[in-house]
Amino acid sequence: MPDVPPGASALCGVRLDRNGHVLYVDANGVDVAPDQLVVVQRAGREALARVVFSPPQLVSNEPRVAPEGKISRVATEEDIARLGSPHRADNGTAGAALPIEWTEWFVTPGEAPAVQATPAEEASARAFIERLFGSAEESS
Repeated sequence: MPDVPPGASALCGVRLDRNGHVLYVDANGVDVAPDQLVVVQRAGREALARVVFSPPQLVSNEPRVAPEGKISRVATEEDIARLGSPHRADNGTAGAALPIEWTEWFVTPGEAPAVQATPAEEASARAFIERLFGSAEESS
């Protein structure tokens, strides 16, 4: 991490929720990178957050923004299981040790599974899968 002037904190931005507002927090000497999960201390409580930008990426700070917490550490699998991911519904992804990015592919308990295809011409799951992976005839 680059040197920070005495008396100043190395600010970085994190989100507690996928589309939540960006919180400025003190990196607290922890080397972080965008998209990394970290444990943040705010008002005496721990929370899991995703890094949006690291201290070297903060070019200017106008007007002066005070940190709203500080990073304790990079999140471990235990932290993710204990605190829950800030970017997942409770759909069992973390419990199954699947990548956090997969959470949007699963439904929460009680929801009906569904295939959501963007293009209108994909009226079936088969058309969607063939677009992504090709048809069985093409691979033969």
